[in-house]
Amino acid sequence: MPIKFAPSVLKVDRVNNKRWYEHSYMKSQSVQTLMEAMEKATPKRRQKIANELARREKLAKSNSTK
Repeated sequence: MPIKFAPSVLKVDRVNNKRWYEHSYMKSQSVQTLMEAMEKATPKRRQKIANELARREKLAKSNSTK
């Protein structure tokens, strides 16, 4: 399961009365957003953000060598 960035939000279309959940995951956030969140995060969340940034760096290195 992907790591959540923020709690899921229940969205409601008032015209059709359709309901759905909108999820926000770490992998879908920009680097800038992650860096800003890291400044004011708890230690547990800070580690999760650091892991995501390390994963992206690792992916970038592997893609550049091909």
